[in-house]
Amino acid sequence: SRIPGMDELARRLGPRRAILADRLARTGRTVSLGSYAVFCVAMGVICGLVMNLLFAFPPAIAVLGAIAAGVGLPHIFVGFMIARRTRAFMAQFPEAIELIVRGIKSGLPVTEEIAVVGKEMSDPVGIEFRKISDALRFGQTLEVALWETAGRLGIPEFNFFVISLSVQRETGGNLAETLENLAEILRRRRVMKLKIRAMSSEARASAYAAVSRDNPAGTHFIDTLIALSRTPLTQADYEAAAGRLGCEREAIQAVVEVESGASGFASTGKP
Repeated sequence: SRIPGMDELARRLGPRRAILADRLARTGRTVSLGSYAVFCVAMGVICGLVMNLLFAFPPAIAVLGAIAAGVGLPHIFVGFMIARRTRAFMAQFPEAIELIVRGIKSGLPVTEEIAVVGKEMSDPVGIEFRKISDALRFGQTLEVALWETAGRLGIPEFNFFVISLSVQRETGGNLAETLENLAEILRRRRVMKLKIRAMSSEARASAYAAVSRDNPAGTHFIDTLIALSRTPLTQADYEAAAGRLGCEREAIQAVVEVESGASGFASTGKP
């Protein structure tokens, strides 16, 4: 949506307008600078009124909170939309590459396969490849159209795809094999990320169970950490750490003095 008056005002007064426009384009929605500015103002006003009327914050604090909310919350929301669209794109992208590979092996040109991907794949991959196909029909070269899409998406994996096509067009080689390997790498990376997420979730769940106050072992663990955070390190501690790390005791002491003010613990009590 566009708000003509606000669009012009945002273009004249808004800071870092080009970067903000790029972020809004990466959401996949047609959100103008004026609409974003209206959303920021509305969010700030609502948060300020809530802080002042419902939570009885002083007007000065409510105004500061309104400014922070008006600037920060829309920024966070846009970032969330970008991340969600990026995840959706990456979930479909290997399949799109494999569709192009099958067409190349059948003897079809890359440009025609890009149009096929735009028709066959759902959004967000479909709409981005349709934009590339439309740009080609209007006379743009393939490399220019691809790099424009890469700049709009901001996804490193798509940049690898563009580089593969560009290098092949200049130097030759088996493009189908190159893209097939790229699709396999992307699939493996996605599987690895899912495995890491599952393992980290399991580790967090185990940690929460271990340090729970309802668990006697967890209670003892927390009490031990608190006691350690109040006890300065001794020379024996430095020597033991140096022995485990295979370095000199003075090196350990130097790191401690620089990083934690000679106590071995930060101001929060953490080692």
